[in-house]
Amino acid sequence: MLVVLAALAVTGLPDRLKPWTPLHPDDPPSVLTRWKLSSLSADPQACRAFLREAGLSWQEVPDRREGEFCAIEDTVRLAPGSLGLVPNVPIMRCPVAAGMVIWRRHGLEPLARSVMGAELDTITHIGTYNCRRQRGNRSGMPSQHATANAIDITGFGFKDAPPAQLPEGWGGSDRQATFLRLAQEEACQVFKVVLGPDSNAAHAGHFHMDLGPFWSCS
Repeated sequence: MLVVLAALAVTGLPDRLKPWTPLHPDDPPSVLTRWKLSSLSADPQACRAFLREAGLSWQEVPDRREGEFCAIEDTVRLAPGSLGLVPNVPIMRCPVAAGMVIWRRHGLEPLARSVMGAELDTITHIGTYNCRRQRGNRSGMPSQHATANAIDITGFGFKDAPPAQLPEGWGGSDRQATFLRLAQEEACQVFKVVLGPDSNAAHAGHFHMDLGPFWSCS
């Protein structure tokens, strides 16, 4: 009986809050977003369907392995100019690309209007794929960058407003600092691990965001 009542209760929820409904670009982040994004790793076609629904085009990146633990699998390169990523559009695992769509559409763009009084233009990154272990150590766990399952962000450009950049914009009390701190909070609603300047010295100049097996927002 309890199972039936629980099923009826869930059935009455909006689609975005039902575990079995596909993730859609128009859905704002919820408690299920990070789980649904990670689930796309097991369903590459569903991930591509998400990108199509978001109006994006892409090139498939051939799978390959490199070294002891590095691999490029289920990886795409979005079309030039996609999501405003600069200085280029890097390769990334499809679920990470989907996460960037949600973060930009439901987090960054509304924040740009409310905090900066301007439209978001660009998102500056310093890479996704890097065949290495965590923090560049010679031993220990592989980085999520070793499978293009992570992206590092250093700043944001706006139309008719000054940019908000890391690390220089983080410690102030102006609108750039406010935007950066809220941008990190929004990223934590989408990605499973989000590390920023308050996390440690290694992340003083960027946001690290990934969809790996762990959960952390700092």
